[in-house]
Amino acid sequence: EEVKVKLEEKTELLRLVHHRVKNNLLLINSLIDIETYSQPKVKEDLTDLTQSIHTIARAHDPLYHSPDYKQVAIKPYLEKVILSHVQTLGIKGMEILLDDPLIFHEKAILLSLIIQKIISNIETADLDSLRISLKAIDRNIVLEIAISNQHPIGTHHNTLIAELVKGLDGNVAFKPSEISVAFDAG
Repeated sequence: EEVKVKLEEKTELLRLVHHRVKNNLLLINSLIDIETYSQPKVKEDLTDLTQSIHTIARAHDPLYHSPDYKQVAIKPYLEKVILSHVQTLGIKGMEILLDDPLIFHEKAILLSLIIQKIISNIETADLDSLRISLKAIDRNIVLEIAISNQHPIGTHHNTLIAELVKGLDGNVAFKPSEISVAFDAG
């Protein structure tokens, strides 16, 4: 009985830590917003950084509500990340096809940052269509982001994307209108 009580206490403490980390990251974003309020150029320059911080903060939310602190069901988390980043693209048609595998928390953070960086490479307004798919086959995960438009996906963050994919021990393929990432979820 004593072991059970100690385990419940530690579980609650871990849940609280994830909640506080998320809140502290959001606080950092708020401080950046306040500091750059009267400096629109600086604020614009820091937009990508604040989006990255927000993406990492979102990664702690599912763990705060989850009984498993090592893995997270990725679909609901990625849906929020994707929708928060594509709102400004002016997309006429969007298709999001996500399987829902369990992914270790660290990999979920890297995957969400990769998605955010790929989406921020898509700078074309009035995009004809965007397709984002995440497929799980056994323990292998394949992410594909493709656009159907006259203009290719930008290359601004490709070096960073490649480095983040290395953190997943995965592979990335860059094509003019599609980027795909494959990695082992384990």
